[in-house]
Amino acid sequence: MIRPASRLSPLIFALGLWCLCTFNASATVFLIDLNENAGSPLPAGQTWNTYAAPTNITGATILSSSGQSSSVTFSVTGTITDNTANSGTAVFDPNQSGVVNLPTWVAAGGANGAAGDNFFTNNSTTTAASYTLTFGGLTAGDIVSIDLLASRNSGSALGFFDYSLDGGTNWTGFRVLNADGTAATTNGWDTNTTKSQEFSLQSQGYVLHRYLNAADLTLTGSSLMIRTTDANTTTSTFSAINAIQVTVTPEPTTGALLMMAMACLGCRRRRKSEV
Repeated sequence: MIRPASRLSPLIFALGLWCLCTFNASATVFLIDLNENAGSPLPAGQTWNTYAAPTNITGATILSSSGQSSSVTFSVTGTITDNTANSGTAVFDPNQSGVVNLPTWVAAGGANGAAGDNFFTNNSTTTAASYTLTFGGLTAGDIVSIDLLASRNSGSALGFFDYSLDGGTNWTGFRVLNADGTAATTNGWDTNTTKSQEFSLQSQGYVLHRYLNAADLTLTGSSLMIRTTDANTTTSTFSAINAIQVTVTPEPTTGALLMMAMACLGCRRRRKSEV
């Protein structure tokens, strides 16, 4: 006997698909511009959270790249210094031969407002100065990706960079990408991260437009921490960060997963009823 297909199954299936699509479309991008001395336009069509001085980083909530308010906060600790003496093409040149207007997330169209300035660590010869930037208000289980630009046309600009997903207990180095987003495999980056090997903001960031990346990370705490540290305690070196892009995708909610399970069950029952 052939039974009529359940009328509820298509509705459950559609609702499950809606939940899945909603989840996939919920990734939110946050753009951070450290310093605004460059004065050049920011990349068009996006909202940047710009900080004119380190004291402006107060732990307040930030906007998404689409200009929407959020519950994500941005704060800083450590030795962070305002770079008031250098900006523009002395920090990042979007017209650098072979890598013009790259990487696109921060230098599209030749815009140098976000890339052409930075905040740096102290030029100490006795300690390895560092500062830590924290994105708070996140949720354990969120999936995050990070892009970070560190550039300065100075041989003294050398630093280590790492991140923490659990509130600072464990730290991991970034991989280095070429200006076009492909993995860098020269200069030791095929086997090292920016925690095990110092990153030259001049030869790597300024000349080659390479940048730091970590993709598809699962938060185990409620914050994402990014740290840079001066690479040398005996000479006058310093490290710096120009701009950051963080993409946050919430973990699928229990309700969405349950609805998808119901959708699958509905489809199965519908197929059986049509036999």
